[in-house]
Amino acid sequence: MGETNSEDLPQPIEDPLEDVVKSDLHDSQGHVDFALQSDNIIFLSGWLASKAPYKSIELVQNNEVISRIEDAVIWTQRTDVENALKEKFASNECRGFITSITYGEGQVKLDSKNLGIRIQLGDHSIELPVQNINLLLENQKHSVIKTLNGWNPLDQNHIARVSDVIQPILSQLYRHDTNVSCSRVDYGSRHASPKSSIIIPLYGRFDFLRYQVSRFNRQQNLKNHEVIFVVDDPNIEEAVIKLAEEVYDTFQFPFSVLTLERNVGYGRANNIGVKHASSENLILLNSDIIPVSSNWADTLTSTLKRESVGIVGTRLFFEDKSLQHDGMAPMHIPEYPGILFNDHPRKGEPPTPATGTKILEECPLLTAACIALKKSDFESVGGFDPDYILGDFEDSDLCLKILESGKTNLIHRDLEIYHLERQSQNLVEPGDWKHKLTIYNALIYNQRWSTTILQKFPEFMQVKNS
Repeated sequence: MGETNSEDLPQPIEDPLEDVVKSDLHDSQGHVDFALQSDNIIFLSGWLASKAPYKSIELVQNNEVISRIEDAVIWTQRTDVENALKEKFASNECRGFITSITYGEGQVKLDSKNLGIRIQLGDHSIELPVQNINLLLENQKHSVIKTLNGWNPLDQNHIARVSDVIQPILSQLYRHDTNVSCSRVDYGSRHASPKSSIIIPLYGRFDFLRYQVSRFNRQQNLKNHEVIFVVDDPNIEEAVIKLAEEVYDTFQFPFSVLTLERNVGYGRANNIGVKHASSENLILLNSDIIPVSSNWADTLTSTLKRESVGIVGTRLFFEDKSLQHDGMAPMHIPEYPGILFNDHPRKGEPPTPATGTKILEECPLLTAACIALKKSDFESVGGFDPDYILGDFEDSDLCLKILESGKTNLIHRDLEIYHLERQSQNLVEPGDWKHKLTIYNALIYNQRWSTTILQKFPEFMQVKNS
C-alpha cells in the first residue's frame, strides 16, 4: 500500500467561533462567558460582534425585562474573538464587555434556564442566553479575580466606569454590614489590665506567629501587654491552632487567637480584633514586623497619654538596616495620571541618627504596619474602612480621619523595628489581579481624599504643578 500525503486528505473546516462560543449557538454574534450572582446584582462578562452603536442592555427572564442599564458597561478588547472571527468581522467590530446589573432584591429569583440579556444596538438587538452562573460568595477569591480580569486600569474609559461596574460587585463580595462569627482561644491567662492590646492579622503566611512570639518572649515588658492574633483565612485555621499550641508550650508567653469564619480583608480583620481588645491603648501590627527595641510597646503607649496625639507610628527598617518607612507622602505614577498613591520617601536609604526634635516628630501619614492609637479614637472614626478590599490605603485613610478629628499624628524614630515588607501574605500567584486591586483601592481613596491631601501637602502641589 502506498503512502498517503496528508495534503490529499480532506482538511477539517475551521469553525471561527470554536474557541470563543461556549454554547450551541454558532451563528450567534455574541456570547456571555460567565455570570456572578448575588441577592440583587449580577456581573456579566462576554463579547459581541456588530457595527451598530450600543444603546442599552436588558436583563430578560421568560421574555420579561427584569432590569435595564445604559452606562454601567465597560468595553474591553477581545483579541481571541477578533482572531476567531477575522473572516467574518473587522477587528473594530469585535468587542468584549463587562457589566453589573442590579435587579429587585428578594423579588426576583433568577433561573439560568430562562435567563438572558438583550443588547440594544442601533435599530436592532442581540439576545444572548446567560447560562454559566456562579454564586458570587461561593468563592470570594475567584470572584475577585473574575471581576477584575476584564478591567484595564490603564484605560481612562475603564477608570471612569469603575464606580458603576467594578465597585458594586466588590462591595457585595466584602460587605461590612454582615455579621462574621469568630471564636477565641487564649494561650495562657488573660492580662487583667494590659497596657495595650496588640492586634496582629494573619493571612496566607502564618509562620511569623512563631518568630513574633519568640521575640516578644525576650522582651519582658511585653508581658504587660495583650497580644491577639486574628486569623483572616479559614484555609489556615487548623494549622494556626496547631502552631499556636506548639509555640505556647515552647515559650509560655501568653497570647490569644481569633479565628474568623471567612476572609474579610485586612481592615475588617483589625476592626474585629479591636472589639476583643481589653486595653484602651491599641497597637496595630503586621505579622512581618519584628521589634528589636525592648521598650517599643511601652514607648508607643506612653506617647498616647498626650491629649492631642492621634496615631503614633515608628520608623521601620529592612533587614540590611536601610529605611523601609519614615512616614508616607502622596505621589503620582506616570501610568496613572491624576491618581494619588502613597510613597515612602527615603525608602532604601541609610537612616540618619534621630536626635532632638527629630526623635518624635509630627507626621500626617503613617503605615499601619506598626501604629498605636487610643481605642476610643479608632472607634470614633469607624476604624479601618473595609471598602478598601483586602488591604491598601486603609492606613492613610485612617490617618486622615484622625487628623480631621483634630488630633496630631506623630512618628518615633528612636526605636529599632524591622519590617519584612509584604511577606505576611503569599504574593506568588498567577495573574495581575492584586495589582489591579491596588489601583481599585487607590481610586476609592482618591474619591474621598484627593482634595484634602492636596490641602495638607501644599508643597506637593507646588512641585507637581511646576
